[in-house]
Amino acid sequence: MEPDKLYTKLKEFFPIQLDLMRHLHVNACWEYSITEQSTNDANIKLNFFLFKKSEKSLEMTKTQPNIKPDLILYFTEKAILNMIEG
Repeated sequence: MEPDKLYTKLKEFFPIQLDLMRHLHVNACWEYSITEQSTNDANIKLNFFLFKKSEKSLEMTKTQPNIKPDLILYFTEKAILNMIEG
């Protein structure tokens, strides 16, 4: 899948999943790095950030916010799609 299409698909899922960060403080930030076939790949297909904007909203962006990520997550494209599609 093309990176922009993958980002659009993920953006439909992540910002509405408030439970992902329900126990974390406002401005908690996670960085996601998505690779094609293996998390050992040097080539990152897509990199994005998910952060807790308020107690009732998460925001997803390709641009790093002025927040240091608390967690960096690595997924293959297949793994992250399996996770969001169930």
